[in-house]
Amino acid sequence: MLEDRIPPSTGLLGRLFGPLLGLRSHRTVRTFRRDRLATASLIFLLLVILASVAAPWLTPYADQGAGEPNILEKFSPPGLSHPFGTDQLGRDILARVLYGGRTSLLAAFSIVLIALLVGTALGALAGYIGGWFDEVIMRVTDIFLAFPPLLLAITVATVLEPNLANAIFAIALTWWPWYTRIARGQAISLSERAFVQAAQGLGAGELAVVRRHIVPNLMTPVLVQATLDLGSAIITVAGLSFLGVGVQPPTADWGAMVSEGRLFVQSGVWWLATFPGLMIFLSTLAFNLLGDSVQIVLDPRARNG
Repeated sequence: MLEDRIPPSTGLLGRLFGPLLGLRSHRTVRTFRRDRLATASLIFLLLVILASVAAPWLTPYADQGAGEPNILEKFSPPGLSHPFGTDQLGRDILARVLYGGRTSLLAAFSIVLIALLVGTALGALAGYIGGWFDEVIMRVTDIFLAFPPLLLAITVATVLEPNLANAIFAIALTWWPWYTRIARGQAISLSERAFVQAAQGLGAGELAVVRRHIVPNLMTPVLVQATLDLGSAIITVAGLSFLGVGVQPPTADWGAMVSEGRLFVQSGVWWLATFPGLMIFLSTLAFNLLGDSVQIVLDPRARNG
């Protein structure tokens, strides 16, 4: 029982992520040792994250990565001075890709974190409390799920001023219901467990039971879903930027770079859209492969599923 393995002294974060932190390290090592694709994906993602954070120090064209034009070198093909070439404004594509990683990864993690926190909290409360509260939450959830998530996100982002913050809000607004459903189902099951009934018998209030007993023990499927959703979040953010309702110039973003570069592909300037598009593809693939192994680590039964 997870509740018995999480000491009360670990605090809120320890209790929330206890199911993940309490895993046996040898199971994690064994899983990643067997799955070389997941190991390669983890290494790739760590390198992308580190390179994006350290972008100003990794490229001599940091000002171009931030949006400064250099017209004299526009449309330079990939070479020694510009390994990924330059764009229509003469900006170094490699620098733009590094800076775009900052934007895309920040947006992806923010979207998943917001959706996870909101959806898990509402789902846990609805599943445990039940009654009219559960009915209201689930009807609102059904309304959101009735719309295609991407279409709803585009609509919200279009109504709001197009920028990174509003794009994050628009996407997170369409994703929280999935976490609500997962958390609610787990909470209904956990509410019948002996340790929850014991807490009730000792006089613990509803919020205390949810915070200390329900949420920590339903985090496993939620965290697995969050890992898988990171790749989808990158694609969705890129899609909004591609359509012009996400990140706005001169801020670098992989989706916006693909949108700008596609206009010049038929003119032979293939590198503008290729490299940011490749980063979207590889990052999404890496998160999906990593998510499969995370699922096995957190829930060994998934290996036989």
